[in-house]
Amino acid sequence: SADTKIPQVESALGEAKAKKVQLEADLKAHKEDRADAKEAIAKATAMREKEAAAYAATKADYDANIAAIARAVAALEKGMAGSFLQTPAAQALRQFVQDRQESLG
Repeated sequence: SADTKIPQVESALGEAKAKKVQLEADLKAHKEDRADAKEAIAKATAMREKEAAAYAATKADYDANIAAIARAVAALEKGMAGSFLQTPAAQALRQFVQDRQESLG
């Protein structure tokens, strides 16, 4: 009885050890994959933050230019074309047009 149990227990023990080795290898691989994924997320987040900052700066610039154009139109509609040309809004508008011409040319 004991003679038949010993080989069965030894066989089960061998299988358990092999399974443990496999599970440890799987765990190591999963930890490496997780670390790679975290690194990829960090890089993507940094890139997104940089893009968001660039967008915010561009949007602020465009918003200021749109406001200057709106003031220019309002001044022109009121017949203040001469006095408008002396305002900061007119200077901003000229700068906007000049910048766009340079970027397109």
